[in-house]
Amino acid sequence: MSDSGSITAPMFHCVFNAGGSITHWATSYERTLYDALPHLYLICLADNSTKPRQIVGAFMVKTSRHHDDASFEEVINIAMNYMENLQQHRHAAISFLPARIGITGEPPEEIDFLRLAMQQYTKFSTGGTA
Repeated sequence: MSDSGSITAPMFHCVFNAGGSITHWATSYERTLYDALPHLYLICLADNSTKPRQIVGAFMVKTSRHHDDASFEEVINIAMNYMENLQQHRHAAISFLPARIGITGEPPEEIDFLRLAMQQYTKFSTGGTA
């Protein structure tokens, strides 16, 4: 889509712990920047080195890039650089599963992030039985 540089504002991130709990963090960002950026994503980290794959973390960003842009991976790299707690999951077996979030108006709060992260965790997890 656009060949110009991208702007990405990391907002929240979390890790899904083995015991079923979530450890999460918020990142400071400028509200004016948030309002100026068009795309909100929640991106899950899937560890494909285990069978079945495990969703090990997630993060939320507001960005100028659309997921169909060839350089959307740049958004992921920018965000991951700011999230020290996710660095342990930066390896070849990790895939990124972006979901565009249709929230307008006020930025999502921490509780919104956690709700969305759990929805995506449930959607992408393959460890459950039905």
